[in-house]
Amino acid sequence: MNLSPQVNSHYNDNRAPFNFELATARLVLNSSLEERMLKEQAIATMTPLLLNAEHRERELVEQLKAVRSEIWLLDTSINRNKQDLRSVETVINSISGLLHPIRCCPDDILAIIFTFACDIPARDYDPTAVRLSHVCKRWQRVAVGAHHLWSSIILELKPKHQLDHISARWKTYTERAKSVPISLYINDRGKKLAIFPLYTLSNSQSLARVDLRLSAESFQVFCAGLKGRRLPINELRLMCSEIDCDAHTWPLTGILGSFTGLKELSIAAVGCQIEPQIPTIPTLRSFNVHGWYKYFDIRPFLSRFVNLVTLSLSYFTSERDNTPVDSEPLELPCLEILDFMEIDWDDIFGHFILLAPKLKNVMIFNCSNSIHFPEFLSRHPSITKFDIRGMEGDLPNLLKHVPHLEELRSEHQESSLVWEKNDGIDLPFPKLWKLHFYDFDDEISDQIHSLIQLRRGSDTLRGETPWVALQELSFEISPDEGQKMILAWREENMFASANFIHEAADWYLCVQWPASDVHP
Repeated sequence: MNLSPQVNSHYNDNRAPFNFELATARLVLNSSLEERMLKEQAIATMTPLLLNAEHRERELVEQLKAVRSEIWLLDTSINRNKQDLRSVETVINSISGLLHPIRCCPDDILAIIFTFACDIPARDYDPTAVRLSHVCKRWQRVAVGAHHLWSSIILELKPKHQLDHISARWKTYTERAKSVPISLYINDRGKKLAIFPLYTLSNSQSLARVDLRLSAESFQVFCAGLKGRRLPINELRLMCSEIDCDAHTWPLTGILGSFTGLKELSIAAVGCQIEPQIPTIPTLRSFNVHGWYKYFDIRPFLSRFVNLVTLSLSYFTSERDNTPVDSEPLELPCLEILDFMEIDWDDIFGHFILLAPKLKNVMIFNCSNSIHFPEFLSRHPSITKFDIRGMEGDLPNLLKHVPHLEELRSEHQESSLVWEKNDGIDLPFPKLWKLHFYDFDDEISDQIHSLIQLRRGSDTLRGETPWVALQELSFEISPDEGQKMILAWREENMFASANFIHEAADWYLCVQWPASDVHP
């Protein structure tokens, strides 16, 4: 407690205090004595607590030292165990490597595994076979001894790949392939191919497939390397790597004359000129032309491919002129499959008559219609499979020329496939067992419903049941809509079984019946 200024000043002299000063001093004294007593009591109370806290502190310090010592011991033990674990893992890995089933796998089984591994395309220039041969001595021995692993050669000209490197790879592969037919892929990326060591192949070395994507100049160099050679080959694919190549001519005579036993020929380019004089290839079974070519008449080709089985033309337009139709038919006695996409029928078959007595499968996509097409169908009653899309015209009238049709794939048509009695048709498609629609709408739905009703015998045509042979009907539809349709048709007992098919990012509903469930 602080004294008043009057009391403080009294201490500076010896005069007798006044009464009010005495009274104030007594109050201050009494208050100070009470405060002293309280402080002494507080100190007496807190002193044991302080001693207890100090004792606990000493105990905690001792415990902290013990914990830190335990932590250090555990950390030391963990580090020691980690070192031991690494040593054990090293032993385990070594033993596991020794005991791995691949070490016990016979060489012939290991070679089969390598075959599946090599079927996966490599992401860079180093093929899988090379990588497999660099794993260990045994794998190298097995890989080198499996000659078929080296039968697929990819030579792609890139800036970092020098000619000597390509030649070395070619030599390695051909030596290791031995007598296994080689599949060769070459892409010059639009640059001129200076030289190609194809001459190192012996005449006994056959080629399973040769896939060339070359410029016209590189193609000339490649053909020069074949001069005087006669190499067996199964499949040849030619593609021009240049964007603008309409000023060049592909000398097919030279390259086709250097191969024997050719079974499949594919040509893909834009604007190239192709020699009309080519040798006869009696072994050719498949001919595929993709692209537009200058001054190209397909008849000389077909006349020399006498045993052709498959003819495929896409985005193809030949040079159109006023040449009259050749009265002499061109017969391909072995032709069974025609696959046309984005072609003008008159450009291809407007100048000559094609006869294929064994023709079975015709696929048409986005091709212009022509009066020659129904005539073509009429000349080939042997057709049993018909796939038609993007072609204008009355589909039922076209199908009248295909009496023995067994499989039909079509898209939406304005004209109905469900013929009425007054159409004057005896029995549509008596052998058709498989029908597919590429699209689906309300009109197609009505046609399908009517078709199934006809098949069930609820309606007859001259006393016979149409579509009696139909066993499978499919059409494109979403799964949700398809499920609703299945429920509705199931109530009417319109099918025996139904399932969804996922094909090329589209969903198809496939409805099936057994062959003997029709009761006229």
